[in-house]
Amino acid sequence: NWKTSKKIPTPFDQKKYKILSDQYNDNRIEKVLIWGDYIVVNQNGICFYSKKDKIEWKKFEIPILKFELDQSSQILYVVDRNLTVIPFSSPTELVFQPLSKQKLKAYPIDLTAINHVLYIVDEEYGIYKVDTYGLTHAIPYTSDKKIPEPDVIKQGENLTWGITDNHIYLSENNDNDWYRQNVIEFHVDDFRLLDDSTAILWGEQKNYRYTLNDRQPEPYAPQNPLSNFFDSPVTSFSVKSGSHGCFHNESNEIEYKLADNDSLVAYNLLEGMWKKDTTTFKNGADSRLLIEILQNINANPENIPKIRDFGITENDKENYLKAVDKQLERDKEKTSTKKDFYYSVPQMLDTLNDDIIHKILYLREGIWSTSSNDFSIQINNQNGNTIYFSKDYYVHPNPWHLPWHVEYRGQHFNCYSIEFSKFINDCIPDNFIDKKVFDNSWLIMRIADYLYYKKHNERFKRFSE
Repeated sequence: NWKTSKKIPTPFDQKKYKILSDQYNDNRIEKVLIWGDYIVVNQNGICFYSKKDKIEWKKFEIPILKFELDQSSQILYVVDRNLTVIPFSSPTELVFQPLSKQKLKAYPIDLTAINHVLYIVDEEYGIYKVDTYGLTHAIPYTSDKKIPEPDVIKQGENLTWGITDNHIYLSENNDNDWYRQNVIEFHVDDFRLLDDSTAILWGEQKNYRYTLNDRQPEPYAPQNPLSNFFDSPVTSFSVKSGSHGCFHNESNEIEYKLADNDSLVAYNLLEGMWKKDTTTFKNGADSRLLIEILQNINANPENIPKIRDFGITENDKENYLKAVDKQLERDKEKTSTKKDFYYSVPQMLDTLNDDIIHKILYLREGIWSTSSNDFSIQINNQNGNTIYFSKDYYVHPNPWHLPWHVEYRGQHFNCYSIEFSKFINDCIPDNFIDKKVFDNSWLIMRIADYLYYKKHNERFKRFSE
C-alpha cells in the first residue's frame, strides 16, 4: 500500500553522470535491488551503489551491463562490457576475478541466481549456467516442431544450404526437410556456394570460408571480385541517400547515363518522395576515371588507407576548427580542457599511428534508434551486371562513408577506396543528404572524438570498440 515508502534521489538527481549533447539518454531506472546494507541501481545503463541509510551514489569500478543477487549467498553477480561474469561480495571490491575465462556469446537479457549458481539467457536465446566450475552454454532445441525454411537458401548440385542467423542447415535437393549442420559464433547475412561442401559466408562485415568437413569458419580474402564486370562498358550509375524515421522520410537520388563513349551525364535528380528536378544540377563524370577506380578496388579489395592517403590540407584543418567552435556552442560540456584538446588535434595528426583509421571506421555507434540513414550507389554495365555500394548507420556517419559494403554477383566485401568516395562526392550537389561526410574536416572530428573520450575514459555510448 506504499504507506512505508519514501522517495530517494537517483544518481541523475545527484549529478553522478554527465549527459553529453550528442549522446542518446534514457534516465529511467532499469533495475534496483537491496543488497545487505546497500542499494544497487542501473540508471541510463550505468550501475551505481549506495548505503541504504545515507543515499550517496557511487559508480562501480567496472562498467556493468547486468547484475543479479543470489539471496542465499549474498553474492552479486555482474556481467561486464566484455561479457564476462564476475562475482562481488562487496561493492567496494577492487580485485575482480571472473568466474570463468569463457565469455558469453551474446548480450544477456535475463539473469537469475540461486545457491551459488548464475543462470543467463542471452539475446540469441542461448542459456548459460555459470559457477565456480566454469561456464556451460546450450541452445534449446526441440523435435516437436519441424525446422522452418531458412532465411537465406542456396542450391548446390546435390545439397541445398540454408542459413538463419548463425544456424547452418542442409537439405537434400528437392526435399523440404532441413537438418541443422552447425551453429557458428556470428550472424551470417549472406553466403555464396562454391560447391556442395564449401561456402563463403558474409557476416560481421567479413568473409569466411566454411566447409562441411572442418565445420569451422576461416577468414577469407576475396581475389579480384569485380573482374568480369570490366568485360563491357559502364552505361549508367545512380547515387541515393535517405533518412527515415517515425516523423520524417527524406531522400535524394541522382542518376547518370552514358552520353558518348566516355562521358556520364546527370539526367535526373530526385528530392523527397516525388519531386523531380532535371534542370538545376548540370554535371558530368568521366567513365574512364570510374573504371580506373573500380579496377584499383578489384586489385586491392580491402586495402585500408593510411592517414596521409586522405591528403589532409591546411584548409581542412581550418574547416575542422570552425566545426569545433560550432559544436562547443551547443555542447553542455563546455570546458577549456575540452576546447584545448580539440584545438590540439590538427597538430597530432602526423604523430598518430595508421591503425587509428581502422579504429574509427569500426567504432560501433553503441546506439539504436527508430531513425536510420542509408547511402547507396549502383553501377551498371552493358551486359546488365550491377555493382552495389552501400553504407547504413543510425546517427553518426563515418568519414567519407568508409568502409563501403560492396556486393557483386553474390560476393561481398568491404571497400576503403578514398578515390571512389571522392568520385561520388563530385557527382552529387551541395544540398545532397550526407554531403558533409565527404570532407577531411569530418575525418579529423571523428579522430578527435575518439581520442578525447578514450583519454578521459568516460562512459560514451556513441563509441564502443
